[in-house]
Parts: sequence; structure tokens; C-alpha cells
Amino acid sequence: MSTSSDGTGQSRTMKASEFKAKCLGLMNEVAENGGEIGIRANNLPDFHVDPADCIIDATAMNGHELVTADRRILDWSGRLRCVDAAR
Repeated sequence: MSTSSDGTGQSRTMKASEFKAKCLGLMNEVAENGGEIGIRANNLPDFHVDPADCIIDATAMNGHELVTADRRILDWSGRLRCVDAAR
């Protein structure tokens, strides 16, 4: 479960699947409006489906090196330069 503002300043609880759907919807909206990072984040081949990780990776792919301890990102076979922060 995640907590999200409902626009009234109050927080509400939502299922993780609803949160994921909202994040993916926002990524699609950015992609439709020509956002390069949004487009890349929405089309990462063989990447896990965490929307935040998709955006982080797509941003790092813009010529940056990502420092992370997240094994799912470090083990991904895509073109991303990473530094293992756990080392």
C-alpha cells in the first residue's frame, strides 16, 4: 500500500497496483508530449516495471553514470553506466 495526496491536502491509502498504474499513466503522458526521458523510460527493454526506477534509469542514460546499490538496476543488461554503491 502507498499513501498519496488526493488533492485536498489529505492523504489516502491506495493499493500498490493503483499507484503503479498512476505512475505509468504519467509516464505515458510525458511520452505523448514529446518528453525524451519519458519516452525512453516507457520503452526500456527487459527492465523491471518499477516506474521510479524506469525514470531514474532513463535520466541516467542521458550521458550520466548512476550510483546505486539496487541489484535489479545493476544486473540489467541494458546500456546504462552504473557504479555499485555497495562496494
